Amino acid sequence: MSAFAEYAGAVPGLMLAGCRGAGLLFVAPGVSSPLVPGVVRVLLGVMLGVVAFGSVETLGPAPSTLLELGVLSGFELVFGAALGLLALIPIAALQGVGLVSGQQIGLGFATLYDPNVGEEVDTTGRFMAALALGLFVVLGVPEALFLAVREGMTRFPPGVMLDVGLMAEAIPALLDGAFEMLLRCSLPVLTIVLAQTILMGFLGRSVPQINILSVGFLVRIPIGLLVFVLVLPAIAGPWQSFAGDMLDTVRVLAGAD
Repeated sequence: MSAFAEYAGAVPGLMLAGCRGAGLLFVAPGVSSPLVPGVVRVLLGVMLGVVAFGSVETLGPAPSTLLELGVLSGFELVFGAALGLLALIPIAALQGVGLVSGQQIGLGFATLYDPNVGEEVDTTGRFMAALALGLFVVLGVPEALFLAVREGMTRFPPGVMLDVGLMAEAIPALLDGAFEMLLRCSLPVLTIVLAQTILMGFLGRSVPQINILSVGFLVRIPIGLLVFVLVLPAIAGPWQSFAGDMLDTVRVLAGAD
């Protein structure tokens, strides 16, 4: 009877852990694509949460009513989704580098349909997003996210309310780092485009017969693309460091550290 009561007492915890995992995978990079059915994402997330729940040694207080269980389930869904959105920030930052660079180079008219957002996007932005997702897999970020969630459940079991103030401090700091990285990585292309624009302006004043718009457009794209390609290796280091900061933030918020 005691064993049955023990297993029965773990059922709400399993449900809440499944909600945390479902919220995470519903918005996590790669899995959140509309190409992956929502039911599949939810089921995978529930499985992830249940597996992570196996590391919990001490259960949190069990909800006494269905209303309390529903409130805690909603909280766990939001908390898991918040962790997944944090994982999206480095990808969004690198995609922003591609969008800004592509627009300034003159590739704003070259667009592709992105199923992840359901609309047309810049080709360079789409390329950088795919590159970031590939780096995510190579660097082992998905495994690190799972470990953070699993280790966090030992400190914050399902149903235990987390420190909202800590999350309110960590998320703006991570967003600030994303904007800083976006500007720093886009600066070389922006500088070259600005220099070329100034040069074309002087050329237009010196030789009025030249069609500056057509000449400048033909010169800007190859030079901008060349600089963009040359800058890519230099972007890898800062982006990897930023992805590491994101993982540290996730570990702190999840309770793994």
